[in-house]
Amino acid sequence: MSSFLLSPFRKFHSALLNAISSPIVQPQERLCLWVLGALAAILRITAILTMRVDSDEPQHLHVAWGWAHGLLQYRDIFDNHTPLFHLSMAPFVRLFGETPCIMYYMRSLMLVIFIVMLFAIYGIVRSFLHHRAAVWATVFAALVPPFFLTSAEFRTDDMWVMWQLVALWVLVSGPLTPRRGLLGGLILGISLGTSFKTTMLLLSAVVALILLIAFSAEFRRTFSWKKTGKTALALVAGTLLVPVLLILLFHYLQILDAATYCIIKHSILPPSTQPSPIPLKTFGGQKVLVLLISAFFCCGAWRIGKAPIADGTGIRATWLILICTVYFFIMKMFYPVLQAQTRLSYYPLIMFALILSLWAFPRREEEASPAVRWKILPFLAVLEMTAILTSLHPLNNRARETQLFLGEVLRLTDPTDFLMDPKGETVFRNRPWYYGFERFTKERVQRKLLKDDMVETCIKTRTCVAINASITKNIEGAEDFMEHDRHLMEKIYIPVGRLSVVGKYIFHEPQSSAIAIPFQVDIPVRYALITATGNATGTLDGKPYSGPLELSAGEHTYVPTSGETSVAMVWAQAVERGFSPFTPTVTIVPPLPKPSVSPAKAAKKKKIAATTAKQPA
Repeated sequence: MSSFLLSPFRKFHSALLNAISSPIVQPQERLCLWVLGALAAILRITAILTMRVDSDEPQHLHVAWGWAHGLLQYRDIFDNHTPLFHLSMAPFVRLFGETPCIMYYMRSLMLVIFIVMLFAIYGIVRSFLHHRAAVWATVFAALVPPFFLTSAEFRTDDMWVMWQLVALWVLVSGPLTPRRGLLGGLILGISLGTSFKTTMLLLSAVVALILLIAFSAEFRRTFSWKKTGKTALALVAGTLLVPVLLILLFHYLQILDAATYCIIKHSILPPSTQPSPIPLKTFGGQKVLVLLISAFFCCGAWRIGKAPIADGTGIRATWLILICTVYFFIMKMFYPVLQAQTRLSYYPLIMFALILSLWAFPRREEEASPAVRWKILPFLAVLEMTAILTSLHPLNNRARETQLFLGEVLRLTDPTDFLMDPKGETVFRNRPWYYGFERFTKERVQRKLLKDDMVETCIKTRTCVAINASITKNIEGAEDFMEHDRHLMEKIYIPVGRLSVVGKYIFHEPQSSAIAIPFQVDIPVRYALITATGNATGTLDGKPYSGPLELSAGEHTYVPTSGETSVAMVWAQAVERGFSPFTPTVTIVPPLPKPSVSPAKAAKKKKIAATTAKQPA
């Protein structure tokens, strides 16, 4: 029975490995690789130009913009990432300037990082297998749809994964000497300076080293405490160098306490007696699959560990498989919130563990010629490309919404204006409230661990512009304010397109008589009173209205004329720059239809939403 069930897997395993067993690249195969490369480049450009902008992308861009304009991350701008990505991107933000198209330019820079990733993937596989196998492994890893699409976004995770792969390349491409350990540790330190999530790889490497004692007979035979100790010290020293330099920099800039809070403390929540809106890991069918995959990888590591492979190659291959397995297992089983950008890190690792584990098992030699065998490889690559194209929807340009939005930001506001958004979406303007409304901030507010005085701060700083929450809450992937904040903002700000400005409708319908209509001014700035056709013509506070003027905070009255059907009080600068609440409603790029959800998943989401709603605001 088991033989019958495993028969399809064995046939596929043999066909795949026989396809890449020969180190000789066929002439048609070389042409096919060039065609696949060209198609992948077209898909990448399409992703840059049309893929929706995730809310994390402008957040990272806002932090880089801050560095480029003399603001300090952690002190002036809230961010929970280590700073090397933003520091390295700041010169490019300065070079490109404040333009609505900047997201396209910054996404294009991620292509360089992606190419370095591919070189590292090739180098790692080439350390154990021949050139042809390494090329095809790189192709398959690059075209994994979530990896391909997420790495096209402008985010710190791209650089983080790049440095992790380069570090692994250095560590497994030859005997692990103290010099190699120092260099690999230095690169891991740079990765730590890019994202604190590098600690997951460090933990996996340590656990894998302990497991290596059981899995590799060659490692047990050649183990030396003296040699291992020197290498470990060099590795630790290299890893600590960049973080220590960053700590000294933070101390010099007097932002060490702020950086410690943002990077570490903000994301660590104390135990709560109430259910958390962050879903906990539960054991289900997916976890069973993770266990089976991990067991298969461990079998591959065991077989390689028993094989008499010279020059330490078997030890390094076993260690690499174990690192990848432990990393994948921890991420899938224990990581609390496994978002797309975090999953980006384990796709190449799964590829390494998979190809080395497959290679460890015996296979039947097929009688087909090498020219016929290799055709299964481009077929698999085309399947991956088809999945990418299906996810991409190139005819639905969802990136343009960000370009239009940033265009309105630059047209409406001056560089000195505050602009309130959830987490930095407006990129080029300072936010009046420090914290960004990401997952952990929202939970801290809900649990009353963090005071939410965002609306009060907007009033105190006379912030005249905010993001139009009524629109962004319906945009796929966009962050939103807390619900109670949004309701208060809607009372203070009036939509004028993709943005809202301070103001309100004084009345909406024709008035039967010339009576004084009271209205409240929350932020004392310069206002204009307008109708759908031009300036208002009634009486403001007992005087004929003649044009924009400063209004103090508090209650005012307006007496409309007989011909006025609707009057709005609007921030004067918005009116002078062509913005009006009476213009047609902004049409956003429609979101893609959501895939059907199984009843079990729908019930789980409903339960989480209900739990969140019960949290105290």
